[in-house]
Amino acid sequence: MRASIQSWIAAHRADMLRDLSALIEVPSVAKPGKDGLPYGAECREALARAEAIAQKLGFVTETVEDAALTVQWDGRDVNFAILSHLDVVPAGEGWTTPPYTLTVEDACIRGRGVTDDKGPAVAALYAMAAVRELYPDLPHGVRLWLGTAEEIGSPDLKHYLNTHTMPRYVITPDAVDAIVVGECAKYRPAVSAAWEQSDALPRVTHLQGGRVRNAIPAEAEACVAGLNAAQVRPLAESWSAQTEVNFTLTDTEEGLLIRASGRGAHIGKPHLGRNAQTALVELLAKLPLADCGSARAIRAMATLFPYADPYGTALGLTVEDAVMGKCRINATTCTLTETGVALQFDGRGGALATEENFARVIDRALTAAGFTVEESEMDAAHFVDPKAEIVQEMAQLWRTVRGCEPAVVSMVAGSYAHFVEGAIAVGRAAEGIDCRIHKADEWLPLADFACLTELLILAILRFCGKE
Repeated sequence: MRASIQSWIAAHRADMLRDLSALIEVPSVAKPGKDGLPYGAECREALARAEAIAQKLGFVTETVEDAALTVQWDGRDVNFAILSHLDVVPAGEGWTTPPYTLTVEDACIRGRGVTDDKGPAVAALYAMAAVRELYPDLPHGVRLWLGTAEEIGSPDLKHYLNTHTMPRYVITPDAVDAIVVGECAKYRPAVSAAWEQSDALPRVTHLQGGRVRNAIPAEAEACVAGLNAAQVRPLAESWSAQTEVNFTLTDTEEGLLIRASGRGAHIGKPHLGRNAQTALVELLAKLPLADCGSARAIRAMATLFPYADPYGTALGLTVEDAVMGKCRINATTCTLTETGVALQFDGRGGALATEENFARVIDRALTAAGFTVEESEMDAAHFVDPKAEIVQEMAQLWRTVRGCEPAVVSMVAGSYAHFVEGAIAVGRAAEGIDCRIHKADEWLPLADFACLTELLILAILRFCGKE
């Protein structure tokens, strides 16, 4: 069986790469409400291209309110669903190849979305095609659900689940680790403050950091009127040595321009990054700024989101559990002007996190510091018993395909599985490989692309073959 499956995958590799290329070309960053569409014209274009691929493969498709696409074989009873997403995080800086072009070289593929999650979407489409061709008589069908807003909190799936149900078995190929059974609680409101413009010196006239709230920012910059590079350089060099974030100081007509260069990382692995934004904010807070609105906001942000505190200790968070550990709080985007600031952070709590011991603690700390917190919903933690049938079955399939024991873990980051009872996330590559998810030069080994396709084929056979 495996030999015939692997031969089929090899024979269709060129087709898979061609179709993946068509999806990678679309910069489908979700932008709610843009162009009169749920998540913008680019996300709708990605759906249209995925639908064309599915129809070319002979599947039945349905577009759901310009936000999602369902793909099925035919009308047979569906027992298994695969969830994937076509939206991506912004490309950002630092790419060595064009981010929206599929590059194939050195036995790997590179481009924004090859791993998260357009590559897995194509793998799922072709896994469905392989099973239909090689094993057409399964008693149950499979449904592929493709969304366009996973990177901004999955409002597309939440809306879909208000009127639709999922089948008995559900997975999403959207994890770094082999099998993810738990995902942290999420709380991510927007935070802001406003003040009167000031002429006091020295003062920060602008600050820009981060692009999306679910990625550790690698770059940030600020301008400080009333100070020069010679005055700040000793402090910047000392702070750089402590943080591993580099600071470039340039004197301009407007003031001292400070650029921070750290290391981007997926929010699920924040320890792999170096948060340029929080490092820069803390450096600014150390400067002899005049008392004004921007200085007060910067010092408050540095106090509440210090560079060395990813656990929310400064916010007053203490909730912790044996399954998911401590809370994780990372300030990820910030835009500060002469008259105000808009800040976003990514907040994750463990299995014991509640509105009262998590969300409200954060709200009170921010409000006491003078910030306005927008009303926002907290998502409770998601957990599936590691002894559950779907976990045990996928673990066995992982051993078959990968030849090793899979890690069964909980993670800080979230996926579509978070919102479906009993669903789990599975890894897209062999464990230990850094596919640079949410960073420049996102990549996936071609061998892992093939292994993921085989894993999904075997999963369809396993779960759609059950009576």
